[in-house]
Amino acid sequence: MEVLTNLYPLEVNLKEGEFTVFSPHFSPETDFVNRTRYRLGSSYRRPTIFRDGTFWVQGRVEEEAREVKISPTEKVLLRREGVKRLVSFLSERELGDFVRDVLRFSDFKKERLVGRIEGRTFGDLLIYLVVQENVLRRDKRFLLQVDFKFNLLLEKSVQNLIEEGKLKAEDVRWYRLKPVGIRSPGEVSEIRRLRDLGKEFVKGMADISESPITKEAWRKLLKDEDAYQREYVITLEGRYTYPASLLKIAISPETIEEGIYRKLDKVIKPEPAERLRIIRKIVREIGEILSEKGIKVNDKEEAADGRISYNNVVVDGEGRSFRVKNNTLQFIRNLTPFVTKEKVKVFVLFVEKEKPSEEIKRQRKRFMTELRDFLRDKGITLESSGSERVRGKTRSEVLMKLSSLIPKIGEPDIVLAFLDQYEKADPYEEEVYIYDYLKSKLLERMINLQVVLNETLLKDYADENSGGYVLLNVAVQFMAKTGNMPYKIKGGIEGADYFVGIDVSRIKRGSSAKNMGAFTEIFAKDGSFLRYKILSEVAYGERLTRRSLQELFLSLREVGVKEGSRIVFHRDGKFQGDEVENFIYLSEEFGYRAELVEVVKTGNPRMFGDNLKGCYYKLGEDTIVLATYNRVPRGTHKPLRLRRVYGELPIETVASQVLSLTLMNFSSFQPSKLPTTTRYSDRIAKLLLRGVEPSSKEDKIMYWL
Repeated sequence: MEVLTNLYPLEVNLKEGEFTVFSPHFSPETDFVNRTRYRLGSSYRRPTIFRDGTFWVQGRVEEEAREVKISPTEKVLLRREGVKRLVSFLSERELGDFVRDVLRFSDFKKERLVGRIEGRTFGDLLIYLVVQENVLRRDKRFLLQVDFKFNLLLEKSVQNLIEEGKLKAEDVRWYRLKPVGIRSPGEVSEIRRLRDLGKEFVKGMADISESPITKEAWRKLLKDEDAYQREYVITLEGRYTYPASLLKIAISPETIEEGIYRKLDKVIKPEPAERLRIIRKIVREIGEILSEKGIKVNDKEEAADGRISYNNVVVDGEGRSFRVKNNTLQFIRNLTPFVTKEKVKVFVLFVEKEKPSEEIKRQRKRFMTELRDFLRDKGITLESSGSERVRGKTRSEVLMKLSSLIPKIGEPDIVLAFLDQYEKADPYEEEVYIYDYLKSKLLERMINLQVVLNETLLKDYADENSGGYVLLNVAVQFMAKTGNMPYKIKGGIEGADYFVGIDVSRIKRGSSAKNMGAFTEIFAKDGSFLRYKILSEVAYGERLTRRSLQELFLSLREVGVKEGSRIVFHRDGKFQGDEVENFIYLSEEFGYRAELVEVVKTGNPRMFGDNLKGCYYKLGEDTIVLATYNRVPRGTHKPLRLRRVYGELPIETVASQVLSLTLMNFSSFQPSKLPTTTRYSDRIAKLLLRGVEPSSKEDKIMYWL
């Protein structure tokens, strides 16, 4: 079956090729460029692009100067330079801005209400389908990427919730807010009472607002004295300001109640065929609008270029090999790991809301027996280091009891905790998770943790003749967490001696952000795990300093990486600032051959078809879109975008390496969507943001699994 993408070729032959060019009286920063271009285009309701320091507005404009107000206190003065003819667009950014403006000034509905779900805490939830369009470039061709996502918003506005007493004004900053009819959800940077800002502020906001909805809302507040006195004003990231009555809370599906989530899941994760059907309908709508401007959209999807081959043969400690097609399930059942620690001391912990049923006690006992027998057959003996039970109806009650218990656990190699599931919360802000607390306190003594949810265990053992998946997942994690390598890549991965994963995780709350850097998953070419490293140097924004990178290179030398070795560095996301220059400088100084690769997870073209893994679409000599997963339980697989930023390896070789590294997943018998380099770098960094940090900044045990 042909594998299709959601990319559609564009043919540009503008019907109106004249543009009026304006230049700013100073060189604006990037933030000002984006906002100035947007507001300038909105003031004339014409598509506008930014090129070579100037703003190009489609059509003839006779004004000699134009003052663009960015906010009540910020403005940019533009001077008319004349009229120029635009023959072609120079970049995907230019054409992308033009296309978005054409759609913005048409009757195209970017946001569409598709459903409602009954909510409990704040009221009903509304489901909106939000169209996403982007322009990419392949050689000299432009491609339109069309997709959609779902926003889940509270029906009532922030102002309504505050007035009804369901939400405190000071707590608004912890939520992501979505303006009605425009923009994506954003973080809150400031909340104020409108009456404290004065009516001149309201007049100023009404004057500069380009959205009819927002402009009308400000004008109403000038006329309605009662509303003016009650209203709150909220500034989102990027300095955009709105009345609270125009803002709704965006809800993350992962934080809502389980019953509601099941209903929601069926709506927001359509099967591939349904997603493609909706995309095609949207493409037809966009095509009709763009054709009026002289842009033709070919509504036939671009096909994948082919399939990348990779080394998918793994080998165990006794030399038995296995070719991985869909998963490593059968291999894990039969393999003998590379054993470095034959005896493992285990402490068992039971965390319960109430007295457990006889069924759960029976299944936990069965599980422990099967785990002990399974690992014994692999050459690993589990030795009991004791057990304890903690019971509490709330998470807080359990945490207080654990605080007294943990110092008494002793010195096992690993703690196996059977946990009841407690209510969901935001682990970054709202409440300390039991898992996070346990893991953090144990890692102060470099004791590892393995958690099994009682609910999951019951589901897995529901059928006496099946199940055992939890056992296999836990068993493979037990091996890796205690330093026993389950398996390696047979014959190694072509084109490199070592692989290193890099990530900087960032969490924003209001106007502040917290960043943590993590170097982890230093692998040899056969997939052997060598060391993780957590940076002692805090990143600037999302950029890693030269000092931080020097720590990494010293660590590579410490584990025996010799001069002349080729090291492939996988960056989770894009390289920032001067990172590339620093990598090149240090690689040369240490005598290493560096390959720098960006692994981008989001915003990429999708692929539709069967048996997707390895299918690719090449955007250029250094950039490739790669399917790394065959399918997901619900929804559509999102491929990765790989970009070779520096080095000599062909992008196809880089893609082949990534595919092989997806097999090294010791959290499950399922290969990962991500290469293990960036998957586990991201995992370490996320745990750091939640306060889970080992006492040892460098070690060779995979504590994050």
